[in-house]
Parts: sequence; C-alpha cells; structure tokens
Amino acid sequence: MDIDQYNSSATKCGPSVTIDEQLINFHGRCRFRMFIPSKPGKYGLKMWIMADSETFYCADAQLYAGKVGNQPDVGQGTRVVLDLTSSISGSGRNVTTDNFFTNYKLAKELSARRLSLVGTVRSNRKEVPRQMLPSSSRELHSSEFGFATDGVTLVSYVPKRAKAVVLLSTQHRDKTVVADDNSKPEIISYYNATKSGVDVLDKLVRTYSVKRSTRRWTVAFFLNMLDIAAHNALVLWITANPNWHQGKSHVRRLFLRELGMTLTSSHASERVTQHQGKRRRIQACATQCGVLRDESSPTSHDTSNRDGRRRRCSVCPRQLERKTTRVCDTCATSICKDHSTVLTTCPQCAAGRTGPPADLSPAAVSDD
Repeated sequence: MDIDQYNSSATKCGPSVTIDEQLINFHGRCRFRMFIPSKPGKYGLKMWIMADSETFYCADAQLYAGKVGNQPDVGQGTRVVLDLTSSISGSGRNVTTDNFFTNYKLAKELSARRLSLVGTVRSNRKEVPRQMLPSSSRELHSSEFGFATDGVTLVSYVPKRAKAVVLLSTQHRDKTVVADDNSKPEIISYYNATKSGVDVLDKLVRTYSVKRSTRRWTVAFFLNMLDIAAHNALVLWITANPNWHQGKSHVRRLFLRELGMTLTSSHASERVTQHQGKRRRIQACATQCGVLRDESSPTSHDTSNRDGRRRRCSVCPRQLERKTTRVCDTCATSICKDHSTVLTTCPQCAAGRTGPPADLSPAAVSDD
C-alpha cells in the first residue's frame, strides 16, 4: 500500500462522528477564557471537536476565540457543525450532536452534503410540535413520532413522569422501538451509542498528558494538541498493526512510552557528546533510551546528588544528621567537608574502594 492510499483510508473516521465541546484547563489571563460549571476544570479554553464515535479519533477541531466586537454570534452551533464536517462532506456518514447544535436548518444543510444527523433537540425550538412537549398526561416510556416529507424524523420519549426527551434524525424513517422494559425508540439507542466520542477523547487525553502549569494560553493550547495528536497516532498505529500487544489492557501507556523514547533518542544521540557538566540530563536520557550503555555512559552512576540539594553525609554517623551540598567527583555520593579531600573525593574512592573507609579528614591529611 502506498502512502497516498494509506492516508486516504486510515485517517478517515468510521460511519459515525460526534461533535461536541472540550474545555482546556487554563486559569491565566485570556480574553476568551470560558467558564463552564459542568466541566471538571470549569475555567479554560473552549474547543469544538469532531471525533470518531468508535475509536475517538480527532478528525477536526476549532478553537473558540470569543465574540467579535458587539456582534452577536447567531447560529453558532450550525456554523460550527458545517465548518467541522466540511472534510467529510459527501461521505454518507452520520453526525451526532447535542441540543446546542441540533436544529431543522442544520439537518437540511447536512442532508444536502450527503450527511445524516442524529441529536437531541431543545423543547423551545419552533420545529417541535406541542404534542411532543413534556406533559403529565403522557404515559411513562411512551413515544410520539413525527415524520416530515423531506426525510426528517422527530421522536419524543417519556423517561420519567412529566418529562420528555425530543430527538431529531435524518437517518431513521420508521417507528422502531427496542424490545425491552423501557421501550426506547431505536433513535435514542443509536444516539446513546454514538454521543460520547468527544467526552471519551477528553478523558483519554487527561489520563496521560504532557500538560504543565502555564499562564500562556498558547502553551496550554499547544500541549492539548500534543495529547490529541498522541491519541490519533495510537489509533493509526493500531489500525496498521492490529496484533501489536493484543489483549493487554495498558496498550496506550506502552505506546506513549515507546513514542516518547523514539522521539527523544535521536535528539539525545546528537547532544550526548556535549560536556558532562552541562549535559548530565541529556546523557541520562540517552542511557534510558538505549543510545548509551550503562557501563559506558558517563552518567551510569547515581547523579541525583548533583542538583545542589542538601543531603546527609554518607560517612558521618546517622545520629549527627550532618547535611551538605558537596558530592564526590567520582561516585556523586554526598560527603561533608570533614570527609572530603582537596579534590572533593569521598574516602572510599580515594582508597580505591578497598578496605574500610579511609580517614581523609583535613586533620588526618595535615598530620601526614
């Protein structure tokens, strides 16, 4: 398979996509920072995302940059759906949306693009008949159907007393009801199965994330896109290699670890020849990635004491609790001033690591 054929087949979504919003956690200053109390972070940047309903592959996204001037954004939901679905226009896929987006005008626009629509509808929409509104006279688990001549179907279902859920669909054309105790229409069952594509994607990118605390909204947005790109890479990799770690429950964690090692190994191998005093972290990364072997790496020993933090002297008795920032030049163990030579070497390194620790205190050295 050539690369053009691979890109045209593997990167496309499945038969159904979901369009919803994602909130990127951000508490810094930003003109278009949003407050959404139903989200986990509540404050942040809002993104419109189109994701596959089955694999949660992010096919398109759009950052909401706020209102332009004092001009109200009329028909925002319709505009967002039409913008995001432009890449799948004419493919015959289904688009699942919530009641913020779904309306009769959007259904007709998508039908003209050979796309179907399934979504909940707000009860105050003008296209919803009065018979489908909540009423205490309607029976529990009953359904009211409405069919338009242009292929649009409305259904009103009563899940609780005096409650009603209204859905619109251009994919379903009959009164099919699931044969169970709740007697839900097939439209509602299909909506429940495809509505959580963006929500699951948001949960996945929050589980393993590269995000760091920042006050710049551009950095927060960029790190979120890295998380989404990593999940998309996993979907494409599993599509091309379906037997890779098959049956394991932590496939995503294994993939992200291998992906990180692969991305950093080439960079570490280029910079590993730098001076040890300035490139210890790079050399440690090169050792972890396999670029350097432990026995040949200049950082094969423990370098955790070279960060300038105060630690207990390894020679002094524990009862003294003598802390120091000085470390041995050879083995990087913490040693105090009394147990180091002029060259900052611990007693065992000075004695060649043989026999008991030598007394190399300044007093002993001066006596010799």
